[in-house]
Amino acid sequence: MRIFCTSMEVISHEGILERVAEDGSLHIRIVQSAACGGCSARSACNAAESMTKYVDAYAAEGEKIEIGDRVVVEVSKALGWKAVLLAFILPFLVLMAVLVLLVKIGVREWLAGIIAIAALVPYYIIIYLFRGKLQNEYRFTAKKMSGKMHEI
Repeated sequence: MRIFCTSMEVISHEGILERVAEDGSLHIRIVQSAACGGCSARSACNAAESMTKYVDAYAAEGEKIEIGDRVVVEVSKALGWKAVLLAFILPFLVLMAVLVLLVKIGVREWLAGIIAIAALVPYYIIIYLFRGKLQNEYRFTAKKMSGKMHEI
């Protein structure tokens, strides 16, 4: 299996269709390979963290994909960076802003640290509440590759 960047605009991962959900989404298994090392988006890519990942995607328009088919899963690179912003950068900024503010007003460092971490709870609750909107925005698209592969 290869994981690669095809262009500046799309991040692509090769995978195998494992199953089709009732809503029509495709449950795809992606296996990491050495190609991650050469990809410019590897630091932002969740698939680079372990050997096997699963992703839910939707078939590209006009694609007929069956269980066992090799597919390429694509997502816009801009959406990838937006996900990094929401999942890592914004929470870090919230944490640091609360921490610095509390230390500046004289709260003990250990207490300021605990409060700063607790300040992330509302942030992630908001993310959770908007999960449906985020799932609609962050859609992976699957395109069939030639040939079937049942085992990797």
